Amino acid sequence: MNEIQRFYFGSQASPVPNGNAEAGAYTLYGFSADATGSLAYNDINTAIQTALEALTSIGSGNVAVSTETNGFTIEFQGSLANTNVNGISQASNSLKQKADTISVTNTQNGAADQSVTPSNSTTTSAVSPVDEVQQVSLGGATTGTFDLNGTTGAQVSTLDTSGIQAACNSIWGSGNTTVADIGSGNFSVTFQSALGGTNVGEMSVSNNATDGSPSVSTTTSGVAGVHQQDTCSFSPGSATGGAMTFDGQSLAYNVNASGLSISGATASGTPESGTITTTWSDYSFHSPVMVSSNTLQINGQPQIVRVQCTDSPTEGQVNATFNGNTSFWDYSASSPTAPSGFTLTSGAANDWTFTASANASNVTCTADDSGTALRKDLPIEIVTVQEGSGGGGGSTGAGLYYRNLLAG
Repeated sequence: MNEIQRFYFGSQASPVPNGNAEAGAYTLYGFSADATGSLAYNDINTAIQTALEALTSIGSGNVAVSTETNGFTIEFQGSLANTNVNGISQASNSLKQKADTISVTNTQNGAADQSVTPSNSTTTSAVSPVDEVQQVSLGGATTGTFDLNGTTGAQVSTLDTSGIQAACNSIWGSGNTTVADIGSGNFSVTFQSALGGTNVGEMSVSNNATDGSPSVSTTTSGVAGVHQQDTCSFSPGSATGGAMTFDGQSLAYNVNASGLSISGATASGTPESGTITTTWSDYSFHSPVMVSSNTLQINGQPQIVRVQCTDSPTEGQVNATFNGNTSFWDYSASSPTAPSGFTLTSGAANDWTFTASANASNVTCTADDSGTALRKDLPIEIVTVQEGSGGGGGSTGAGLYYRNLLAG
C-alpha cells in the first residue's frame, strides 16, 4: 500500500475549512529536515505538490497532492510507492484564519420616559345615615307590667313614656334611645348616639302581666351612612418619578397622601401605588379634590448593548455602528471610544458593554470587521492515515517487513 498522509488546517479533531484561511504562509519539512519554499495560505494542491517534489528527500513524481475541504491529502508514489516513509511536518507557520463572528446583543432594552396624567373622580356617593325607629303599642293595656327583651330583659313598670324609657335604658344604655308618646297608647323608640344609623334587632314583648296585648314593631329600619370617596388614578400607569399637585399641595410620586392636610377629608395612597383614595368625613356631596400633574412620569431606561468577538481573534478591528454613528477599535482594546450617544461601561479584550446616554427606545446597533479583518492563528496538523507497506525500499520499509514477519 502507498503511504497516505493528511494535511489538516486546524487539527484532525477540529478541522478548519480551507476557505477560512485568510492570510499568512507556511513551509513543510521533508524527510531529512529539508524545507519547502514558502507556501501561501491560498496555494492550491499543485503548488504544494511542486514544493514537495522539489525536496531532495522526496523528488519529482513521488507525491500526488489532492485538495480536501479542510486541507490536502498527500499520497506517496513513484520510487516511494509501497513504502513506510517518515512524516511530513511543518517547518514554519504564520497562517491566519478568519475570526469575524461578532455578537451584538441588548442586555437591557431601552425605554423612553412617559408622562403620567392623574385623574380624580367620585367613586362612592354619600348616603346619609338613617336612625332605626321601633314602635311600642300598649294594645289597650292600662295597668300591669311587661318585659321588653332586647339584649337583656327589662320590665316596663309604668305604662307611659318614662316606664318605656327606663326599660330601653336598661337594655341599650342611657342616651342611646329616645321614647316619645305618639298617642293612642303608642310610643316611638328612636335609636341614636352609639346606635344611630344602625339596623337594630327588633325588641319583643314577654312576661305580659297587663290587661291588654302590648307589642313592638319596626317603623323605620336603621341604615348606616356612607361617606363619599374619590379615587385618583394614573394614566398610563403608576408613576415611578416626579411629583404632582393634590388639593393645592405638592405630592412626590412615592409619598403617601395621608400626610396632606385636606379640609373635611382624609386621603391615602401614592402615585407610585397607582391609586389615591380620599374619604370625606360628612355625608354630603363634594366636588372631587383638584389634581394636576407637574412632573409625574414613568421612568424609562437606557439601552445597554454588549459587543463580543466570540471567535477570540488575535488581530484586527471592530467596526461598530450605533444608530448610524460609527466607531472603530482594536480587538484587544479595553477602553475603546464609544459610538456617539453611548458610553463604555465595561471593557476587556473581545468583550465590551455600552450604555445609552439617555432613556430612549432601542436604536439599531451592528458590528463587523470591515475596517481591518479579525483573524487568529491557524495551526496545521499532518497525520498518517495509511502507512505504506509491501515495497521494501530503504531501512524504514525493511523495518516494517521484519515487524510484520515477527507478528506472523
